[in-house]
Amino acid sequence: GDELSAYRDLKLALSLKPEPRTRDLLRSSLLEGLRVDFAKFKSSQSDIEALLDTPEQRSRYYQLLGRGWEQAGEWQAAFSAYLKLVNPTLKPEGLEVVETARSVRRDRLVQTRTGDIYAKADAANRADMDREVRQFWETARQSDKPEDVREFLNFFGQHPLAADARRQMLDRAGKIA
Repeated sequence: GDELSAYRDLKLALSLKPEPRTRDLLRSSLLEGLRVDFAKFKSSQSDIEALLDTPEQRSRYYQLLGRGWEQAGEWQAAFSAYLKLVNPTLKPEGLEVVETARSVRRDRLVQTRTGDIYAKADAANRADMDREVRQFWETARQSDKPEDVREFLNFFGQHPLAADARRQMLDRAGKIA
């Protein structure tokens, strides 16, 4: 049938009588729609975002966006979606379910996906991607905490800026010794 019409009906039901079960059903249905038919459901992003209540739900959403944009060949949008997973409120040490029986650390997921996308992107997209990653690097570089540089490397170890981060870690280690 017409899935989008069904989602509109669920959204109407939720607006008329806000029930947690209806909210959960609408959210999980829209996320599943995004997973199975990204082209049809990408226009529902603002509706989905309004329904996300937990860090786990946000993380799943950003993964689905990244994968959908990546499959559509929209490298910059995919890259930006995966970068939203670099967020302290999403508990970076946690595992992400990437398939039914497979989980991976969030930093490894981001590093792998953004590295693959970066390799496929043209020069103009890479320049935009470099600017986005540079913001993360500048924050880590200016921090007094060595773990911030280490975390940058965990997420962006394949990016060209990782060489600067490794040099800074070595410089800091030399000053301590």
